[in-house]
Amino acid sequence: CIDADAATQRMMAAMKASYQRAKLKRLDAAREQRLAELGQEAGILERFKDWTREMIIERLEQVFSAHPSQVGFAYRDLDGKDDDDLRALLQDLEITLASVKKDQEC
Repeated sequence: CIDADAATQRMMAAMKASYQRAKLKRLDAAREQRLAELGQEAGILERFKDWTREMIIERLEQVFSAHPSQVGFAYRDLDGKDDDDLRALLQDLEITLASVKKDQEC
């Protein structure tokens, strides 16, 4: 006998995990783009260089709330990340959002 509820929950969990992997893949691509186009993206990379931890977290939260469909997730434990990780996450998100905006303009 197949438990339909359990099977549905497993399918939903697999679908959610797949969706999250796709979003993370997009962020990974943004990181690769950031590294590949370091000179071209200097404006975004330099913009956050001197930001305080509080400024970075505030901007991350703004991005999460302003672009939930593009971001697709929110980090629960931003306090557990070090400043460099937070800065890299923000840079990746900003580059991704700029890329999405550029794609939409085409």
